[in-house]
Amino acid sequence: MLRKDIDDLQKRYQASERRCEELVMQVPESTRPLLRQIEAMQEATARKADAWDEAERSLNLQLQLNLQDAEAKAAAAEEKERSVNEHLSKTLSRINVLEAQISCLKTEQTQLSKSLEKERQRASESRQDYLALKEEADTHKGHVHQLEEEMKKLKRKHKLEMQETLTQHNLLQQVSFVAHQHFITC
Repeated sequence: MLRKDIDDLQKRYQASERRCEELVMQVPESTRPLLRQIEAMQEATARKADAWDEAERSLNLQLQLNLQDAEAKAAAAEEKERSVNEHLSKTLSRINVLEAQISCLKTEQTQLSKSLEKERQRASESRQDYLALKEEADTHKGHVHQLEEEMKKLKRKHKLEMQETLTQHNLLQQVSFVAHQHFITC
């Protein structure tokens, strides 16, 4: 828009110059003050055209700086997203390990429970063995419960991190869209 206005002003200025030269040739001495006034107007028009050029350069520079800033923010957001995704991957791996441990402990608990039941049947033979196995089963049960609680905490943490990643991803898309729109308008 500024370029069009400047071009328009320059064309008008050049046309005025030509008319002025033609008039100078045709007009008597009495119209010289009018010619000086026309020259002054032409000079003012030229100054305005220079001012428009400077304004356009300034706006283009500001636009370029804004675009660079938006690109830097987008790159930072992408790096943050990559880091969060890496952390989430590690968390998921830890959850998988814990789930495998829980599964093993549950299997072991099941086996111990079966052994305990057999020992109960043989309680008349060895009350002391029965109590030892029961104690071991209870210990494993507590450990399983502790691991299940840890897994629940990790799942909650994972859910929050996923929400944060989604929020950052949406912000990145908005920043990219605004930068793209700003670039297109210029």
